[in-house]
Amino acid sequence: MRVDAVSELESTEEREVCFNTGGGLAAVWLNGEKIFDNDDIGGGIGRQAGAQRIPATLREGTNRIVIEAGDSFFLSVTESREW
Repeated sequence: MRVDAVSELESTEEREVCFNTGGGLAAVWLNGEKIFDNDDIGGGIGRQAGAQRIPATLREGTNRIVIEAGDSFFLSVTESREW
């Protein structure tokens, strides 16, 4: 099973964040730019939540996030690379 999902994230200012991936997440786009591709890191690597941390910049206003995933996935956005 493959899931495609779209979401929007509002930001009051431009800021640096980390997208934290896991599970069956295959790819992530932020504002039309691919920022994560599981094929680039060997496919099945990193199934636990937060396995990969992808630095990115949110722009002020609306940010569009698009994902491709298997039947289960994890994706969070944090302001720090630290847990």
